[in-house]
Amino acid sequence: MDQRSLRECGMGEGKVMIPADASPLEVIDLIQERYPKLKNGGGFEYLKGTPSRQLEEIPLPPSGGFNADNLKHIAKHSRIYLRPIQNDLDATMDQCTEPSHEEVMMTCNFCQEMVGQTKLRQHIASLHQECQSGRTAEENPLMLPPPTASANHGQGDASQSRTAVANPSMLPPSTTSVNQGQRGAAQSRTAVENRSMLPPSTAPVHHDQGGAAQSRQLMSTYVDILEPLEESISDDDELRFALEQSMKDLDNPSDGTALEACFQERIVEFHSIKEERSVDLIVRRRKLMKSVSDAIVTDGFSFLKPPFIHFSGEEAVDLGGPTREFFTLLTQQLPSIGILEGMPHKLFFTHDISLLEKGFYELAGKMVAWSVLHGGPGFPVLHPQLYSMMVSSTANQPIDIMDVTDVDIVSRLTVIKNATSPALVAAAVAEVGDWAADNGCNLFSLTTENKDEKIQTLLKQHIYYRCKSEVDHFQRGLNSVGGLWDRVKADHQAFSRMLVGTNSLLTFPSFKRLFKVEWADSESHREMEEETIFSWEKFLQRCEATEIDGVGLKDVLRFATGAESVPPLGFEKRIDIKFFVVKDGLKPFPIAHTCGLELHLPRGVTDKEFTSVMTEALSCSPGFGKL
Repeated sequence: MDQRSLRECGMGEGKVMIPADASPLEVIDLIQERYPKLKNGGGFEYLKGTPSRQLEEIPLPPSGGFNADNLKHIAKHSRIYLRPIQNDLDATMDQCTEPSHEEVMMTCNFCQEMVGQTKLRQHIASLHQECQSGRTAEENPLMLPPPTASANHGQGDASQSRTAVANPSMLPPSTTSVNQGQRGAAQSRTAVENRSMLPPSTAPVHHDQGGAAQSRQLMSTYVDILEPLEESISDDDELRFALEQSMKDLDNPSDGTALEACFQERIVEFHSIKEERSVDLIVRRRKLMKSVSDAIVTDGFSFLKPPFIHFSGEEAVDLGGPTREFFTLLTQQLPSIGILEGMPHKLFFTHDISLLEKGFYELAGKMVAWSVLHGGPGFPVLHPQLYSMMVSSTANQPIDIMDVTDVDIVSRLTVIKNATSPALVAAAVAEVGDWAADNGCNLFSLTTENKDEKIQTLLKQHIYYRCKSEVDHFQRGLNSVGGLWDRVKADHQAFSRMLVGTNSLLTFPSFKRLFKVEWADSESHREMEEETIFSWEKFLQRCEATEIDGVGLKDVLRFATGAESVPPLGFEKRIDIKFFVVKDGLKPFPIAHTCGLELHLPRGVTDKEFTSVMTEALSCSPGFGKL
């Protein structure tokens, strides 16, 4: 079905006004109000254009699904298309005489019917089709004789013609030129350039038929003008233009939105390999890695089975929260087993043959893939240039000497860096030449011009080539769980957010969007709840500004969800904030239900008191059911 057909049956391109806080269900209601026929589609899905000029489904956005905020973000970068899921939609043309409740009704000058403002042009076109249907003038009083080629009227004719268009509202705007005299042609061209102008009537008028014949002749002239415009609209071109506009951002590899969408699509594909049957795991917080190492070698264990986590000694049924906390703890402890070194968010692998033979590097790869497969966090800690060399064997940016934490290596690299004269070059070669040769770099050709190149060679040796066996084992571990490393290499730009370290932190605005407040209907309760939310938001601002010792936004998120960061596919829904009445004699500690993604806050608590109890809750809650 082309664009014109979609418009005619009420399913063409349009805009939908959606409140900023609309939920996914409210968004659907508003869309179906704009496109009523979608109600009979058995549900619908959101689509976007692809670089191959196809339409594909938009994956579920993180943090709120297809709510107003996420759809607004998507719509900034591409058009959104809707497709029914279960049923074909009625493609019959909408009745043009049935306007919406906000439509202004206008009188058709040719049949005197009241027609909606946006339907008037289509209505006149339908009258033209009736005129061309082959019926005689007696059978159809709207059928008109074709206009003659000449427009050279006498003075009286011209006077009557001017009278016929004395009121410009009688005729819709002209859209193409009509064969008339030289002056008339110029007037018509002006009208084409500015469609808000009406050209003077130029068609010959049969005066012996009176005013009615004149009016019908004017209509005939107009529909002859209108028809070429309708034929000139290329629906294929319009659709192609829409797709091309949608492709502009997707074709740009630097577009974060396109990469995020690609990443989510690949993660959804990766999740499809999960098995249905779960596996029970009993773990101890204090000996997490030992618990995991023992569990994964037991009979019946599979990384593809969803883990059902039991924290030893804690009261919790794993409906999602314990799993998120388990994988958060697991990925946090991986760097501490001796496999990584370097600066925060710029880690690279150690070269440790003992750990290599024990299989620690491969085990780490398995743990990361296991976490990503079952909704846990990724492992965004690796040096960006290490990752670049892992996926392409080349570093795409220079490596900073200060990214290395080994002081001896930094000292030797600094000697080369400071070789700014021939004498200093000779001294550098004498001092560190043998060490550089042992690391695959020939310093005997060192000059002041190529010293930076030599430094980069030694840095790549240190963060990648030196520990290539360890890197290979880590990649092997990733690949052993559903071929994750092969997926990473195939879309390494999109997957970089899963493994590359970043300094980006949770912010107050982005954190706030993860939550949804469930207000009370009672006015008295509402006032107390507003006081609590004010205290909550002030507390979050202080956490972002690091004004509270030892407490950040990631700690609050972990308290509410079990995760310190938003999972790759986001949470399954926004976190509900609910309220409870504080009982006399009890501290108003907040309560988190991480499985159901609910945070219960005390109603009517002041800013100072809320900060006190929230800080205490975050620092003194070592596990589920403990305080």
